[in-house]
Amino acid sequence: MRFILVILIWIVFVGGLFTYTSHRADLSAAPAAQPPALEKQPGTRISLELTPTFSGTADPFARRSDTRPAAQLTVRINGQLLKPSPGELHRGRPLLIEPQTSLHVGTNEIMVVASPPLEDDLAAHGIRVRIMDGRRPIADRTIWAEGGALVSGVVSFDLDAGGPDGR
Repeated sequence: MRFILVILIWIVFVGGLFTYTSHRADLSAAPAAQPPALEKQPGTRISLELTPTFSGTADPFARRSDTRPAAQLTVRINGQLLKPSPGELHRGRPLLIEPQTSLHVGTNEIMVVASPPLEDDLAAHGIRVRIMDGRRPIADRTIWAEGGALVSGVVSFDLDAGGPDGR
């Protein structure tokens, strides 16, 4: 009886594993649907406001491909790098960015990477990220880093087809 139970358990485990891997391969083969781009409506102005707790410096450990100095701030919207660099970071002074890249209906992501000064390596540093529709905030999050590390993080927010507030 024990021998039959062992065979049955093996069949369940191996059969379950085989079923899982065969269905997983089918799901990964399906192409991901690209969400439609958000149509810019009159009066809708999506902007990004960054307020750091530090004055930015170029990352001394950044890999450089040319002779230009490394940027203090890197911003990516839905994986697309904002070019040129958005500007310089100054402690407590908001930096306003109006992205020219398209946002999608549904979930969007903004990735922010900034380099704090090496002199303040023991302090905690942060950047407040606010996504605005005109003057109304859509998302508000602060990204923190400890001990001189790069301040980096992702802020996600949702947009409806009629704009951020469903208009």
